[in-house]
Amino acid sequence: MAGRDDGNGGALQGVDLTLVRDRDVTEQDVGYTTRLFLQTLFPYRQQEVDKIVRQSGPHQVTAFSANGLPYGKYPRLIAIYLCTEAVKRRDLPTDEARRIPLGASMQQFLHEIGVMGRANGGERGSLRILHEQLRRLASTTITVEKIYEPQSESARMNRTSIKNIGLFDSMDFWVTPHPDQLALSEPYLELTSAFFQEVTENPIPVDLGILKALGRPRAIDVYLWATLKKFSLNRPFTLSWEQAQSQFAPEMPLTARGRADFKKTMDRTVKTITEHWSEAGLELTQEGVRLAPGQPSIPRRPGRRT
Repeated sequence: MAGRDDGNGGALQGVDLTLVRDRDVTEQDVGYTTRLFLQTLFPYRQQEVDKIVRQSGPHQVTAFSANGLPYGKYPRLIAIYLCTEAVKRRDLPTDEARRIPLGASMQQFLHEIGVMGRANGGERGSLRILHEQLRRLASTTITVEKIYEPQSESARMNRTSIKNIGLFDSMDFWVTPHPDQLALSEPYLELTSAFFQEVTENPIPVDLGILKALGRPRAIDVYLWATLKKFSLNRPFTLSWEQAQSQFAPEMPLTARGRADFKKTMDRTVKTITEHWSEAGLELTQEGVRLAPGQPSIPRRPGRRT
């Protein structure tokens, strides 16, 4: 078993994420995310809080939203769409590149982020959920705090670094009575300079086909963790059950019943992922979630060391 770490890919600074361009991977297949979202992991269900705190190795990651925390699959799919568009637009003038179009209609935007089928209204319809999750995501700020270990027992100085990253400077989004109705002006989200820089300087390639097929937020999170982890993995790695539950099911109680329920949930999740990514190399063992080395879902360029 590989050495234990937080499992979040924190050791990937400087890892080559160059993609294979001469295989069956097209620009339409490739999307991008950022380590920031992998460290944050928004809740899977609505919570009556406006802040969450995650521990990712030496980093404490805090997400705050004045409109309530984003939750479920929609903010994950929206975030990947925005990251992908930012990478595609990074050669444009900066102000233009940071202004991400959201589609001419709500139906078009839903299709852009991977929610297929006919959009619908109503209390729990996709239109209402889309608008609500956009509002929550647009008001989110993520704070990453790192507390450094003292260099020696006698050291009297401690070091802490903090980085605040607001996601968006502004948003203009039309909620229309009918999903195909065109907005009166182009809907957009304008990324903050800090977030745009974070995304375009450190993009993590992902397979959009797999993401759109998975559907459930926990499966999306585990898939993203696995494909990112494979960029630096050269021997099998096991995420302990304690670590896995803390990362992928913090809402479940830390009891024998809670652990049993989590194992059943992870069994279904891993089966769903391997159905769409047969070479994932994910399996559940007595020790935890085991990930075998191999190519990420978007392969590395041959001959490049990780």
